[in-house]
Amino acid sequence: HMREAASRPSADTPARRLGATCRALRRWALDHSAEFGWLFASPVETKGDAAAPLYDDAASCGAFGEVFLEQVAEIWETQRFPIPNLDDMPPVQVEQLIAFSEKNGNILPPDAAHVFLKCWIRLYGHLCMEVFGQMAFAYTDMEPAFEECLSELCTLLDVPYEPAPA
Repeated sequence: HMREAASRPSADTPARRLGATCRALRRWALDHSAEFGWLFASPVETKGDAAAPLYDDAASCGAFGEVFLEQVAEIWETQRFPIPNLDDMPPVQVEQLIAFSEKNGNILPPDAAHVFLKCWIRLYGHLCMEVFGQMAFAYTDMEPAFEECLSELCTLLDVPYEPAPA
């Protein structure tokens, strides 16, 4: 669904493709909450092989992350976005970012991978809170909060946020 959303004529810029894919993921998650829970709330089994690709199982939640990674990489290749200085980060974090980049074919350099991971954590965290009803004490409609999250991702990636089409 995410790839289909990214290929629509209205998704004609990297920023619009990002919005379309994130909204498609949210729609799928809400429409398939049991499957979302099975894929996203289950512990991830690691193989301990740093050379293995991160997203090597299309049936896992990694497939969703892979599409999101592709969208962020397209933005990086098209225009770049602000990145942190790795010298300001703890060495253990830098080592992990380097390993993550290498596992994924250096589609993003380690500093840009850090921004991708920040964005993925925000998106994934929002979806989990919404799908599992963890915000029901405050919100009956999470769409405005989701759009705010998407706007924050756009800010991190230095692309224009556009509200969902009516």
